[in-house]
Amino acid sequence: MQCDHRDLIRKYLDSELAGREKESFERHLCSCSECSRELSFYKGLDEKAKGLEPALPPQDFTQRVMAGIEEPGRAAAPNPVYMKLRWAVAYAATAAGVLVPLLGY
Repeated sequence: MQCDHRDLIRKYLDSELAGREKESFERHLCSCSECSRELSFYKGLDEKAKGLEPALPPQDFTQRVMAGIEEPGRAAAPNPVYMKLRWAVAYAATAAGVLVPLLGY
């Protein structure tokens, strides 16, 4: 069953709920195991994300961009590592999009 309050979970985590709306949602969490479980799941994701290192661009990024600006007809060669990662991320996102609803998070 899908709870009608699920759309408030991210707003709650992002401190976008205030006053009565926040109090009402907190009372709801006491009685809805589905929302409580999903809130715990997102809190865990947020904590894990805080520990991630920021992604840094390749060292030659600026030169490649500037070269593309200076020579508008010339496209930069694709980075083979990026091409492989692009597909890995796409597959992971698709898998998450399928598994998360099936697992009930």
